[in-house]
Amino acid sequence: MDKPCRAPRIGLNPLSVDGLELRRHDRLAVTHKLTAAHPSPLVSEGDLGDEMNEESNKSLVRRYFDEVWVRGDVAVLHELFVPGSLLVGAAEANVAMMRPAFSDIRATVDDLVAEGDKVAVHVSFSGDNTGPLLGFPPTGKMAVLSALYLFTFENGRIRTMVFETDLFGLMMALGLIQLPPAATLPPNE
Repeated sequence: MDKPCRAPRIGLNPLSVDGLELRRHDRLAVTHKLTAAHPSPLVSEGDLGDEMNEESNKSLVRRYFDEVWVRGDVAVLHELFVPGSLLVGAAEANVAMMRPAFSDIRATVDDLVAEGDKVAVHVSFSGDNTGPLLGFPPTGKMAVLSALYLFTFENGRIRTMVFETDLFGLMMALGLIQLPPAATLPPNE
């Protein structure tokens, strides 16, 4: 017996129409039948290609990390993001800060999930700290920066990008900051 499809870890709900939860393999067939029988605001003809779009969007996310972060080709940002996006400048600034600090930077996509127009990714950046970072001199140490990204796509391009990184963990791994010593309480008298 088939189990209903589960929501991906990014917190999106499985596809449901009129309260009916659809199984993964039934989605396209049922969507096609519903669209042909009576178009609905919940289901459009564009939904028929969602799986193809999801794969295409995931491919663009991989390209973002490989070409922009690993190779340093920030010109690609104009191809990846919607025209006029302010995120291009923000991404350029981030790359300009991190790539000189980690000349051998690598990006490993640890997990990649797509649902509709959204792609969530857990990525690990790693490299040797060979240049200054946030005003600190290079340490020569290897470190890993873990990050979570959520991309939203529009017409085959990135419309929004939200990310969280463990910059504190990176700075600790490089020895640039340290936790204060544990506080000791006076003995009870």
